[in-house]
Amino acid sequence: NAVSRAGKGLVMFSADQPLVIASHNAHKIAEITALLAGTMSHITSAKALGLISPDETGATCLENAQLKAAAAVKA
Repeated sequence: NAVSRAGKGLVMFSADQPLVIASHNAHKIAEITALLAGTMSHITSAKALGLISPDETGATCLENAQLKAAAAVKA
């Protein structure tokens, strides 16, 4: 298992679980996928899954990322 700092808490995840990059930005998706190459069994994106991107109404990049992640989880 790996641990990632996300917002105010810690997120546990396993390399054998799929990872959804909650973004529609092709460059960002490619960059994150390249960084995680070989560490995750399956990486996909909100764009590839056809998920709707929520409005970025947060006051910070972190808040907008949390909105996108929450939308991906709900889908």
